[in-house]
Amino acid sequence: MVGTTIAFEKKNGILVPVNAAVSSYQPPQGVGELTRNVKTDYQTGLDILSKPFLEFDEKSVIDEMNVNQRAFLLHSDIEFTRDDEKWRWDRVRPVVRNKVLSMAAHLTAQILVPNVFAQNPDDMEDKQMGEIMRLLLEWNVRNSDYDITFLYGVIAGLVNPAAYFGVDYIEATQTIKEKVKGKYQLKEVVDEFMSGLKVTNVPLDEVFITNPYEYHLQKQRAIGRRKFPEYSELKKIYGNHPNWKYVQPGIKTVFNEEDNTFYDQRDENLNTLAEHFVYYNREEDLEVPFVNGIYMGEDTENPVEGNPIRHRDQNNKPLYNLVKFGAEPIDEKKFYFFKSIASKLMNDYDLANRTWRIAVDTATLRMKPPVGVAGESKLTTDIYYPGSIANVSKDTQFTQLPVGDENAGYNLITLADNQMSESSQDPFRQGLSKDLPNTAFQQAQLTQNARIQLGLIGKMILGAVKELGSLMLDDIMHHQTVAEVNELAADKLQFKNFLFPNQIEEGRQITKEIRFDGSLMRMKEDELEKVEAELLEEEGGLEGSRRIYKVNPRMFRRMKYMIYIDADALLPTNEAFEQAMKLDAYAKAITNPLIASDMDAMTNVTRDLLLGAMKVTRGKEEKYLPRQKPQMLPQMSQPTNSISAQARESQEKSSLSELKKVAIGS
Repeated sequence: MVGTTIAFEKKNGILVPVNAAVSSYQPPQGVGELTRNVKTDYQTGLDILSKPFLEFDEKSVIDEMNVNQRAFLLHSDIEFTRDDEKWRWDRVRPVVRNKVLSMAAHLTAQILVPNVFAQNPDDMEDKQMGEIMRLLLEWNVRNSDYDITFLYGVIAGLVNPAAYFGVDYIEATQTIKEKVKGKYQLKEVVDEFMSGLKVTNVPLDEVFITNPYEYHLQKQRAIGRRKFPEYSELKKIYGNHPNWKYVQPGIKTVFNEEDNTFYDQRDENLNTLAEHFVYYNREEDLEVPFVNGIYMGEDTENPVEGNPIRHRDQNNKPLYNLVKFGAEPIDEKKFYFFKSIASKLMNDYDLANRTWRIAVDTATLRMKPPVGVAGESKLTTDIYYPGSIANVSKDTQFTQLPVGDENAGYNLITLADNQMSESSQDPFRQGLSKDLPNTAFQQAQLTQNARIQLGLIGKMILGAVKELGSLMLDDIMHHQTVAEVNELAADKLQFKNFLFPNQIEEGRQITKEIRFDGSLMRMKEDELEKVEAELLEEEGGLEGSRRIYKVNPRMFRRMKYMIYIDADALLPTNEAFEQAMKLDAYAKAITNPLIASDMDAMTNVTRDLLLGAMKVTRGKEEKYLPRQKPQMLPQMSQPTNSISAQARESQEKSSLSELKKVAIGS
């Protein structure tokens, strides 16, 4: 392992390693110096995870995580081993698990896809480019396991002192068998399942940091990630690396500063699993992997200059490809880790479990009370059955021993449960109501309670989603908007197309398509207008069911993009409540003289607030609206605001054309 220290002993004035042998792996001096620095940061990160902190009541980060996870997984913290105690209740109540899962269900009720603000080089907003980037984010979310990753991440953030999302763009291949002229041949193809933009859950104990009192992950001078995969998995990645030949199962290679030499030590923990440690340093723009302590970077002569961080932002600056988040802050942005909901519940959880065990044991004694016997006779068993006979002398007396009142315990449990509800969510704040009618007002009241209760944790989650979206946006810019070599025509570059079915636009269900086209970069204005006309025809005109965006990739990458997300994004919509609100707005809108006198406004109100409110017509609004709008009689008090159908269609085409120029212009 990178951070392992070798024990040395002095023999005849010479330092000799204990139970270690000089390794055949002796890299160039530059790699040795880099390994020395990485080893120092590795040990710092390991110490931060292992040492006690006052913020965790003198427990370490790992200990805090383990205690919280045991409560969430319903592991008991007590065991009765004596025969006279084995009858006692030793299980725990699932209150922590129930509270955490309830909160996670509310926080993940919506699949969060952040919005995008686009700004062109002239510092002007570009809504069309913002919509295209937002669609690309949604495409990556829908074509991955983002939803389940988000769920597991939120649960981890509620249970552990911190949780992480990892973002990476993977280009994986696989070997398949292809039949050619009656014989099977091996062929390397892209592994579609493993490739692409991936969002993963990263366990807390895999991430090493260098400063526990720096809150922001991106401000950490250096971080590392340690995993223990199988050798076969790492061989697929590093099998062609010249240093792979030094990797041996069960052997860790460590650098010793005493004599600047690498040594091999036996480690039984590495017989089947290898240690994979990736070191990141933003200050030096450095990302370098090690396997069992052996350097697997790209450049052995210049390891620092030759291994830049792979994840780059829009301005090509290095970023750590991790997002850190948690439940509640501990102090004013000085401590790196968080106070989890599981930890917050722990005192009342321990009280409830202790009281619950006593109450259950007391109830058990009441059902089968202990008996005192006075006299010469002795009972040889405590097991009885109907019709059984016990022989005792006539002078024998039986006395039932006193047993406590379990009701006092149940009252104390109720008190602990109420306190835990204050620390998490009571039923009313969860959006549940047994006593109140389910009216629109009550629904609004429940929603407001949920918004307040989830406010703090929701802000932490929204912040994580915003950072996650920004990292995803970086990978989209650097990987999905660039041309690739066409396998069928090796001399031709091809851009990726993106399809978005089941999109709702102005009351119609349509399919959107994004096409990146490098030829647009060389087109003149008249050629662009011709492309626009061809796109409109391919879409089927204004009434078509397709919307095609043909995008100039150079212009797209020149934009500045900013991620933002609405504060109410975490709250799931209540369909019955939303429908009632829309229909109420519709009833009031159609009686408003300003709206009633404008046929366009009436059409929009009918489409959005009436037909769009009901599930049976949603997405099919245009089917029920008249294709030709009736002429409205001019009113004395208000001017007419109508134009001919032909002029209106010409105006709509012109407007659509202008929008497209934003996306395809040079």
